[in-house]
Amino acid sequence: MLYVLHHDLTHLVHLEHLGRFWSSLRHVLPNCTELRRELRSLSPDNILFGVFTGFIMYKPKHT
Repeated sequence: MLYVLHHDLTHLVHLEHLGRFWSSLRHVLPNCTELRRELRSLSPDNILFGVFTGFIMYKPKHT
């Protein structure tokens, strides 16, 4: 969630995913590349997306 928060906040200054965007994001979140990779590896079935709030959380796995 930290990655998503900082990613969206960086868009307040840099609207596109160009060099300055990634540089700014890395400045406040040095491990953003690792966090982005981790987020992309998650199955959509294990994530809840709040349509109106943008809130993301992990869904508990049912056993």
